[in-house]
Amino acid sequence: MCGYLEILNRIKRELPNHSSEGRVKLGQVMQKQAADRFDFDMAGSTAKFLAGAWLESMERKSLKAKQAHSTLIAFSNYAREQVGSLDDADR
Repeated sequence: MCGYLEILNRIKRELPNHSSEGRVKLGQVMQKQAADRFDFDMAGSTAKFLAGAWLESMERKSLKAKQAHSTLIAFSNYAREQVGSLDDADR
């Protein structure tokens, strides 16, 4: 979960530097890289795949893309809540 949130934060900082088409292509590249590395790094690859899907689905206009993006936003919100609760437990 933390890896996914870290990647999303990096992407969000870079969003203004990319066109819509560039964001779609970057999302696709991230998903492809994640699939290629999955056997070597399951957690990191899953985080990268989800972040790539978030990025690509944000720019697509279809109903399925909007549904995927909403689901990925909900997951990131859930992950932030869990990470926050872990931070609180460490204090």
